[in-house]
Amino acid sequence: MIHDHCVACGTPDNLNQHHLIPRSLGGSDEESNLLTLCGPCHAKVHQVRADWRHSELTKKALQAKKDRGESTGHIPYGKQLSTDGVHLEDCRDEQNIVSEIQRLRRSGMSFNKVASDLNKRNILKRDKSNWNAVNLYTVCKRLPDFVSGNRNLRQFQIMFLEGRKTKAQKAVTR
Repeated sequence: MIHDHCVACGTPDNLNQHHLIPRSLGGSDEESNLLTLCGPCHAKVHQVRADWRHSELTKKALQAKKDRGESTGHIPYGKQLSTDGVHLEDCRDEQNIVSEIQRLRRSGMSFNKVASDLNKRNILKRDKSNWNAVNLYTVCKRLPDFVSGNRNLRQFQIMFLEGRKTKAQKAVTR
């Protein structure tokens, strides 16, 4: 049951909802499976139940989600969570931005210039912040077919790293 106090010690501070049967083992978020505990009492319960190792439970839960084809972790740029809240689908707006990034890179623009161009045109990232070269590189390196002209991705990685060297480092490599 959900209470306004810890059912073990009575404090109204730092309350948590403890799952009697962990969600990773099939437990639900229904009130009948929840117990209101303060932080310290909640920690004690988990120390007593040493057989419920959180890292193991987390691994099992993630594997179960993967086995069901559900999304876990980061949503790649160009994708979005589908309406079922479980699977990924293409995000049209982000796919259009990726296409624009590829077009600009193919025209010979550096990551820095592409970022500047996108920011000037108010084409922002998913979190509504400005682009920078590292963001663009991260998006591009995850694209299976990202090429520019005759260059492959490995050459892009080398070019990107070369662009980040200081003038002194570049002088030594010449």
